[in-house]
Amino acid sequence: VSHAGSWAVAAVSLDPKNDALRIGCDVEPAAKRRDIERLMARVLTPDERAAVEAIEPDARLEAFLCYWRRKEACLKAVGGGLSRLLAGFSTVASPARIPGAGQPVHFRDAEVTAACIVAVAQSAPIGRVICAEIPGDETGGPT
Repeated sequence: VSHAGSWAVAAVSLDPKNDALRIGCDVEPAAKRRDIERLMARVLTPDERAAVEAIEPDARLEAFLCYWRRKEACLKAVGGGLSRLLAGFSTVASPARIPGAGQPVHFRDAEVTAACIVAVAQSAPIGRVICAEIPGDETGGPT
């Protein structure tokens, strides 16, 4: 489960052959941060940082958030949360190899709406990802 702003995401994986399957997800809505340089230095690997820096400056925040979502989803899938070193593994290509995790972690980005991109990760290859937006009422609860 993950939430940010008015978005909440729950990931469920069904694999009757693998009862030890671990799964994680993350959602991060676009933010208005201006200076992400210090955060990039702490969170991204050199290959991830190079990919972000190769993009138009106006699109770098969203590219950074893509890597952030992937990393957080992967860490949720292996346990231990953000206590692990985020810059210690790359999410340029799936699967990610997280030090100490014991097995690779597969991940995928998925779009719920243009304003809501999520990352899902699990300890086995990911098949189909289904995203759905559940409209809320005026209090923010589901209708």
